[in-house]
Amino acid sequence: MPDAARDLAKLAFKQSDKLNNLIIQLLDLSRLETEKFKLTSEKFDLNPFLKEIIDSAQIETQEKRIKMESKIGKTPTIVFADK
Repeated sequence: MPDAARDLAKLAFKQSDKLNNLIIQLLDLSRLETEKFKLTSEKFDLNPFLKEIIDSAQIETQEKRIKMESKIGKTPTIVFADK
């Protein structure tokens, strides 16, 4: 499989996974509204999440010849949130 096709297949897989996560989040939101679900705040490093978002956008920006730069430091960016 050519590199471009492999990259597109990887992007499609990642995007379908994100769509699945979005559906799960919408279902969770519905449960929250009916008070059948509780949020659990936990401590985690935001940097890997940000890197994943940037990596998934990188293919599209390259295709459109858009230069994208990011500066995610090595120091963890700790947040408290419900994953």
